[in-house]
Amino acid sequence: MTYKTLLRRVVTAAVLIGLVLLFAVLGSPFPEVGIFIVAAVCLTEWLLIFVKQATPGQKITESRLFWGVSGAIYIILACWGGLFIYQNFPMGVSFWVLASVWAVDTCAFGVGYALGGPKLAPTISPLKTWSGALGGVAGAVLVTLVFQLLGFIPGGLGMLVLHAVALAIIAILGDLLESAAKRKLGIKDASGLLPGHGGLLDRVDSLLAVWLVGALLVLLVGGTA
Repeated sequence: MTYKTLLRRVVTAAVLIGLVLLFAVLGSPFPEVGIFIVAAVCLTEWLLIFVKQATPGQKITESRLFWGVSGAIYIILACWGGLFIYQNFPMGVSFWVLASVWAVDTCAFGVGYALGGPKLAPTISPLKTWSGALGGVAGAVLVTLVFQLLGFIPGGLGMLVLHAVALAIIAILGDLLESAAKRKLGIKDASGLLPGHGGLLDRVDSLLAVWLVGALLVLLVGGTA
């Protein structure tokens, strides 16, 4: 890991968050189209993982079949969660989720790289640290403050900060979940689609978790905006 890698990820996140703010101002229908693209690409990458590693004449183990089917269902349900949020909340909420998740990923990476310290889950993802996790939470809170200030998301500041912290925790757990799945399957990246970043699935693993858990919590608790 180098400063060049860190700079590349920071710049990428900054550009993406800037585009999200621009789309939010213009009222773009990007989320709906984008979610379908994410679902199609991620499912394709997940399928290719098994096709590439398949050995002629080798039987598919129950464990491998479980991860394959579970992963596909997870991706589909998570993308449904993204559509649910987009269709039932103001558009600014969908953009807030995107920007917050990217802030979590980038700040966790940057702060963890700069400060180091105790590992968050060494057996699953050896590079992740507690300092990075706290940095990710701070990133989500900062983005939330900006969106609230600009009037893109409804609600009081205190409640929004709590939502940001919850989102960050879910995003970090989603990242760890994909890391665990890849470790189980013996792969590093879902694909080489994004040079220096792996596959699209590697970049949206946190987002998928937030979409799915967020939608399920809304259905359980009730209430949309």
